[in-house]
Parts: sequence; C-alpha cells; structure tokens
Amino acid sequence: MDQSEFEIKFSCPSFALIIESYRMNRYLLLSFAAVASIVSLLVACAEGSSAEPNPITVFEIQEMTDGILSLMREKEYEEVQAIISPYKEERLNTRDGFSAYDLFVFTLASRREMGALLEHWIAANPKTSIPYTLYGEWATKEAWRFRGGSWASQVTDDGWDGFETYLQKAKDRLLMAYKIDPTDYVACSEMITVSMGLSDREGVDLWFDRAVSIDPLYFSPYAKKAYALYPRWLGSSWEVFSFIQEYAGLDPRFGQIESAWYEADFEEEVEDPNSEKGKRCQQIIEEYRKEYPDSALAMRLQAELYWLQGMQSEALEWAKMAAEQDPRSQNLYRYSLYLYKTNRDRKALELAERAFELNPDNEDISTLIGRINHYGFGNYREAIDAYSRAIDLKNGLRVTTRKRADCYYYIGEYEKAVADYQASINYRPDYAKAHRGLGCAYYRMGNILDAQRAFSTAMYFDPSESEEISQFLDQFGNL
Repeated sequence: MDQSEFEIKFSCPSFALIIESYRMNRYLLLSFAAVASIVSLLVACAEGSSAEPNPITVFEIQEMTDGILSLMREKEYEEVQAIISPYKEERLNTRDGFSAYDLFVFTLASRREMGALLEHWIAANPKTSIPYTLYGEWATKEAWRFRGGSWASQVTDDGWDGFETYLQKAKDRLLMAYKIDPTDYVACSEMITVSMGLSDREGVDLWFDRAVSIDPLYFSPYAKKAYALYPRWLGSSWEVFSFIQEYAGLDPRFGQIESAWYEADFEEEVEDPNSEKGKRCQQIIEEYRKEYPDSALAMRLQAELYWLQGMQSEALEWAKMAAEQDPRSQNLYRYSLYLYKTNRDRKALELAERAFELNPDNEDISTLIGRINHYGFGNYREAIDAYSRAIDLKNGLRVTTRKRADCYYYIGEYEKAVADYQASINYRPDYAKAHRGLGCAYYRMGNILDAQRAFSTAMYFDPSESEEISQFLDQFGNL
C-alpha cells in the first residue's frame, strides 16, 4: 500500500485498545485517605530497609494521594521523597505498561492546588528532580485547561495566553528535572506533550528517543508520540500508521494500536457492523477479550462499539459488566451515560455521583451530572452547580456553557443566562442554539431589539431554528 492509497483508506487514524487504555487509565483518580499505608512506608524507610517495594497496584497509589498531599501541606518534603523515590523503578501490577512513578506523578499533578505546593517544595529542595517533574506535569494540565479541547480556530485569546504561559512553565521545570536526573523517564515523556503543544516536531522526536532509551518498555512515550503525529497536530495519517508499524513488534500491546479509539469521522465507519472497519474493531476487541477475559477496558470498548452500532441493550450489558469488574470513574461514567440516554435517570445519577466521588476533577462527569439534573429531573440549581464545576475545570466548553445558560433562563435569572449565551457564542460564533437562547433571554428582559437580532442570527446560521423561535413567540407574543 503506497502513501496515497493509505490516505484514502485510513484518512482518520484510530488508536487501539492500548491508546484507549493510556488515555482512560491516566485519567482515573481516586482520593481515599491512606495514611496507614504511608506510615508503614515511612517506618520501613526509618528502619533502613533496603528491600525492593512489593508490586503495587493502581488503586494503592491512588489511595495514597490524600496522605501525600497532607505531608506536602505540612512541608514534610523528605517524607514525600522517601515515599515516591523507591517506586521509580517499580512496575505497576497491571498490563498497561506504566510504572508506579508515572502514576504517582500523574495523580498528584492532577490536583489543582499542587502548583503552589510544588513551588514551596522546589524552593526548599531545589536539587531533586521529583518536584520539578510533578510541576511540569501539573503546568501541562493547566495549559490544556486554558486551551480547552476545541480546534485552534475556536480557542479564545485568553485561552491561548494561558496555554502558552503554562506550557513554557512546564518546559522550564521539566528541563530542570532532566538536568538534575537524566534518567527521569516521566519528565522526558511529558516533554513530548509539551513539545507538541509548542508545535516543536523536533522536540517530540528528541524527547521520545530519550524516554525510550531510558526504558524501552515504558508505554507512555509511544502513546504520546503517536498522538502528536495526528494530522491535527504535527503529522499525518501516514506517519501515525508508519510509527505504529515500526513498534508493533516490540511488545504485543503495540500491535493493537490499529483500532477502537473512535474519532468523529471514524465513528461513521463503524456504525455498520458489517463494514470493513466495524468487523475489524469487533475482531480486535474479541482477540483482546480472549487474551484478557477479565479486562474491564475490553468490556467497555465492546459497549462503545455496540452503542455506535445502535445495539443499546448489548451496550448496556457490557457497560454494566465493565463497571462491576472495575468500578473506576471512567467505567461508571460510561455506564451512567448509557443509562441516561435510555431514560434510566435515577440509576444514571447515582452512578454519575459515585464516579464524581472517585474523580472530582473530570469535567465530563460533572457535565453528565448536570445533564441528568437538567433534562432528567428539572433540578436546575443542581444542574447549574454541576455545569459550573465542569466549566471551572476546562475552558472552552461551549455546549456546557449554553446548557448552564438554559438553566439560568428556566429559573428566571436572565442576566446570567445572557452572559453564558454570549460566552458560548464567543467560543463558536455560528452556534445557532446559543443565539436562539440569547434571543429568548433578551425578550424576557424586555430587550426586543436585541432579541430580534439574536433570533435573526440564529435562523441565518440554522434555518431550522425558526420552528423553535415561532413556538416561543406563540407562547410569549410576537415581536
């Protein structure tokens, strides 16, 4: 297959189970107090134990987060260092290719308060790499929070300013981490993401090479470089495909980077279970399930594939199995979403709230809680609270901002509704629903001229909005 032929057949590269595993597993944060675990580790350190740490699980690391944060607030940096350092060489007790150190860094850096705490740690102990690596990952997350998930053309000026400011902070700290400890593979891996954000293709290649030279079986740099090669960033479909093929023989996991990360235009191609890609997705998921029959990831992906293909009962069954097998936030979220979309609102809300308890920093979960309260129960105040949490977590959520505006409208707080509709329109000027909502709010405030303009704009961008506008005017009077 030559490059031109590939571009036609694989115009949208899709990651496979392990890319999905990378994205989802790294966004699963638990926050249970685990002081006892930390104390036992400190005792072992105090006794001068030189034994290798026992294999540690994802949950054990995540459960230690609150205790480590408490130590950081008390400026007990040596104790924190003593807890984390032994795990830099330890593998997680999972099949997803991560080290324990990697997950420690990610879990701690996901806490919004970490920026200030890490500044104090660096000032107190500037010669250890761990706080610099932590700060680099924290600042990278802040950068993407400012930018949001929109296409470049839809990012606001403030979004770009915050994005560039925090990416530069991340770069400075990660370079210092690498200078102090050239074997800090997590710092090298995170620099791939920073380089991608700064449109530095040479940097992506450089830091990928450095990361895998330290540990060729550490999966994060492979996933990050593959993502950086997406056409929307620094590469092309052909480069993604070539990269995947180059490393497919290194480990069985890498050979599965061919399917199951469903992007928008790829979804259309798997909706038909008899299509070539639909069959390929099903085949890969079945192969993965055969090798790992207890894999909640494979169960959830099977649910997603069935959902895309309109097989709702089957999707619900597999989503439930995934949530029961591994009740982490992402599995609970997916099952809750499907329950909500099939009008099982009460159970959906229960599961979404459980997912939120596990991962309060995930904007998708808060948005779902808002949607269930909003559309399922008409609990507009509760919906506003949930939408607000999501908006605070991630800049540029135009749809969520518009939904919050709708809730303000329904409870008669029209000025707040206007502000949110306008913010949503700023994210996407042709957002017809937001223009219509803005017109309704203006009308209820008695601002007829601005209402007319907003309604006209809505119908210009989407003529079908005229029906909703006509119904509104029939209810409240013509202009």
